[in-house]
Amino acid sequence: MGHVTSIALTKSRLSSRCRVLVNALLIGVVLSGFFYSWKSGHYDYVLIASPQKVFGYVSLNWLELLHKVGFSARQILWGLLVGCPLGYLAAVILSMTRTFSLTVWFFFGMVFAYPKIAFLLFISMANDFDASTIAYFHIWVSFMITFLPTGMLVGNILDGKEKTMSKDLTDALSLKFASQMRLLIWVIFPLSLPALRTGMRLSSLIMWPLLVLSETVVIGGAPGIGRMVFIYGHESYEATEFLVASTAMALCNVITGIFIQIVTDEYGWFLRKVLRKMSSRTRNGSGWFSFSAGLFF
Repeated sequence: MGHVTSIALTKSRLSSRCRVLVNALLIGVVLSGFFYSWKSGHYDYVLIASPQKVFGYVSLNWLELLHKVGFSARQILWGLLVGCPLGYLAAVILSMTRTFSLTVWFFFGMVFAYPKIAFLLFISMANDFDASTIAYFHIWVSFMITFLPTGMLVGNILDGKEKTMSKDLTDALSLKFASQMRLLIWVIFPLSLPALRTGMRLSSLIMWPLLVLSETVVIGGAPGIGRMVFIYGHESYEATEFLVASTAMALCNVITGIFIQIVTDEYGWFLRKVLRKMSSRTRNGSGWFSFSAGLFF
């Protein structure tokens, strides 16, 4: 009897070690794709060959970006007045949900977004914030950037200006839709397969309707840059055409978000362990520096 128990324990240990190895390999594949796209200069999602033209501005401060594409100080002010409280409210709501780990969410945001988020992650790990607080502020910033153009549009309506959207934005949304479908097919879905066999909890989908409103938070903030160029384009689409493209993007985000939820349910323990180990070794600097870097970099 003791011999049988010993064999069972040995098998259990081997199974556990194999699981760790498989998870590490899968995460390594995703990270290698991310770093490949970074090093090759393609500021887009993993496995995407062509960068979007809007990412030519990615090295600029995002407020400078707004000014560069023609926004006035009044419009930027309206954007901040609307974006800051809505972003804060969204961060508070998300921080209350227990269906999704903020730490793991932030990690996925870093992996699947443009390299600026990776920079923010490593700055954040070098200060005195814990991982959940870092994620909290990152969600706030992501939502604030998301709602910034909404505030600008409100300002335009109050000023009686034309309510059209720039062709650049619709093009950016189309490219995002195509790139996110590739991301879903080649990365998220294969990682989700093991968990699909065991089923998933419906309660874990409670937060996705909120995330649909953002179009930004699920993947980490990249579409927010595209939405900053939606007014004063030389060629414009009507708002209804923009809403069609935006709705398609939101639906794609729902699908991707569901599969990301499955992945984090399956592999989240490993990612949390890695992040805890990283953050425990880098405890210095100022938390406000991290927040400022995320807000203005």
